Amino acid sequence: MEAKSERNSIIFSSEMNAAQAGKRLDLENAPHKSDKKVWLLRESSVPGLLTVTYYNHKKTDYSHARIRFIAGRWKFAPSDNFQAQEFVKRAEAAFSEALPEKSFASLIEILDKKGFNINKLVFPNPKESSKTEQLLAYTNDLLEETAGLLERYRASF
Repeated sequence: MEAKSERNSIIFSSEMNAAQAGKRLDLENAPHKSDKKVWLLRESSVPGLLTVTYYNHKKTDYSHARIRFIAGRWKFAPSDNFQAQEFVKRAEAAFSEALPEKSFASLIEILDKKGFNINKLVFPNPKESSKTEQLLAYTNDLLEETAGLLERYRASF
C-alpha cells in the first residue's frame, strides 16, 4: 500500500503567535520592504478565524488583520477582540464542516483587494503548517491551479 502524501497548508498553525509571526517575517526582511511586500497567513488565536500578518511602516511594527468565513465568503473581521469573538460564533459554525470548494478563490480575492499579493505570501514549512482539517485543502498546489484566478478577477474591473 502506498503511503498517503502529506498535504501542507499555506496557512501557519495556531501555534504561531503574533510575536513569532513578526520574527518569521523579520527573516524575510519585512521591515526593510514596502508594506505588504511580504506577509503570512496564520490561524488566529480566536478559533475559526485566520490572521494576516504584515509589516506596517506607519505603525513601525507588525499589523495583524483577522479574516472569517461567513455567509459563503471570506471577510475581514473587526480588530477588536470582543467583537471578533462575537463574529467567531458564526465563523465556528462554518468551520464545523468542510469549507466549500470555492472558498479558496474567495480568500485570494479578498486578500488581493486589500493589497496582499498572493505571490508575496510566506509559506510555512511542514512543521509550521496548519493541521486543521478544513485548511488542509489550502495548499500551494491549489494556489498553482488557481493561477488564472487573479488575472480573471482583475480583468473584471
